[in-house]
Amino acid sequence: MASLFSFLNRLLPFATPGTPLVQDLVHLAALCGVLYYGPQLQEWYQQRPTQEQDTGEEPDEPQPEQREAGAGEVEAEQQPVLENAPEEPRNAEPDQVRPPLPFVEDDDEEPEAGPAGGDAQAGPANTPAHRNVGAKKAKSLARRDQRRAYHEFQRAQGDAQRAREAEGAEAREAAQNAEKERRRAAEAKLEEKRAKEREEKKERERKLREEDAKRRELVVSLVREQLDEERMCDLFKVAKMVGGDVDEEWIEAILKASGMLGRKEDTMTMITGMGWAVRVTREDMDRTYHAAIEHEARDSEGRISYEALGSMLESVLKQHTTTSLPKLLDTRVLPLSVMQPDATNRGNSYQSPPGSHNLGKSRATVKKKVILEAHPVAIAVDYNMDEVTFQATFSTIHPSGSYEPVNTLFRKLHA
Repeated sequence: MASLFSFLNRLLPFATPGTPLVQDLVHLAALCGVLYYGPQLQEWYQQRPTQEQDTGEEPDEPQPEQREAGAGEVEAEQQPVLENAPEEPRNAEPDQVRPPLPFVEDDDEEPEAGPAGGDAQAGPANTPAHRNVGAKKAKSLARRDQRRAYHEFQRAQGDAQRAREAEGAEAREAAQNAEKERRRAAEAKLEEKRAKEREEKKERERKLREEDAKRRELVVSLVREQLDEERMCDLFKVAKMVGGDVDEEWIEAILKASGMLGRKEDTMTMITGMGWAVRVTREDMDRTYHAAIEHEARDSEGRISYEALGSMLESVLKQHTTTSLPKLLDTRVLPLSVMQPDATNRGNSYQSPPGSHNLGKSRATVKKKVILEAHPVAIAVDYNMDEVTFQATFSTIHPSGSYEPVNTLFRKLHA
C-alpha cells in the first residue's frame, strides 16, 4: 500500500506526503470541474451584453465604426485556412488578382433573412446600422461572402481558359489531321515493305526447296547408277560431286527415305560404316562362301570371323566390278560410218552417212550412252542448220558418272 500511495502522490503535483488521500482526490475533482466548465462559463459571460440589450438595458457598446473594425479583425483572425486551397504566390504584383480561399459549408449556418419580395441576387447583408451581430453569425456571413468570391474567381478563370483554347483550336486540329495522315502514309509504306519482304522470303524458300529436291534426285540417281554398274558406291565422292553442304549422313538419310536400302527378293542394299553403299546378291554370297571354303579361312575352332568374311565379300564385289568394266576406247578419229548397224541410243539411230541432212532438230545436243564396238561412250552431237556442219564428240563414261572427252569429229555436210 505504501508504494501505491507514493505513486499516487507523484501523480498529484499539488499533494504532499503529509496530506490525506481523500483531500488530494477532492482537489483533483475540483480542478477537473473547473477545466470542464471553464469554456461554458466564458461563453455565457460573452453573451451577457446581448441578453441585456434584449431586456432593454443599454450596455456600454462601441461605436459602429469601432464595431465594424473589430468585427473585421475578428473575422480575419478566425478565418479558417483550407488544406487543399491553392497557394498564393509570394512575390505577387500589387495589381494581380489573388483568388479567395474556399470555405466549407458550416452545419450550424443560419439561413439568411432577406426582405419579403426582395431580389434573390447576392448582395450585402441588409442589417440595421446599430444591430449587434454575434461572433457566430459574423463568421457565417464572412464565409458566405468569401465562398461567393471564390466561385466567381473560378468561373472567370474557366472562361479565360476556354477562350484561350478556342483561339488555337483550328490550328491544333489541322496539325493533328496532318500528323494522322503522315502516320497513315508511314504505316502503309511499312506494310508494303513487309509484304515485299514476305514475298521475297517465300520466293527464296521456294528456290531452296527446288534446289533441295534436285539435289535429292541427283543423289538418288548417282547412287542407283553406281550400284547398278559396280555394286558399290562411295558416298563421299557422291557428296563431293553434288557439292554444297552435302555429307555422307545427309545422303544416307536421303537413300533411306527413297526406299533404296533394304532387302528386295535376292538383293540386299546397305551402307557400311566406312560410308559405302553396297548391293549384294545371293550369287555374291555364294561365291563368298565358296571362296571361304577354298581358302580355308576358318580358325582352329572351325569358325569364320566377320572380318575375314567381309574381306572376301569385298574381293568378290571388286572382281565383279573389274570383269564388268569395258576396254579402253580407241582415241582415233572415227567417221560415223564406223558405227555398227545395231549401235543405237535407246531407239534413236545414228546410222546416217556424213552427207545426209536427216539428223534431227537443229542445234540438237545428245548426251547419252551408246554401244560402239562394245565400248560405253557418250556422243555429243551438234548440228548447225545454217552453217550445214556436223560435230560429234566422243567421251568415256567414268564409274562416277562424269564424262571425259576423247576425240571430236567435225564434218561439213554437202549442200
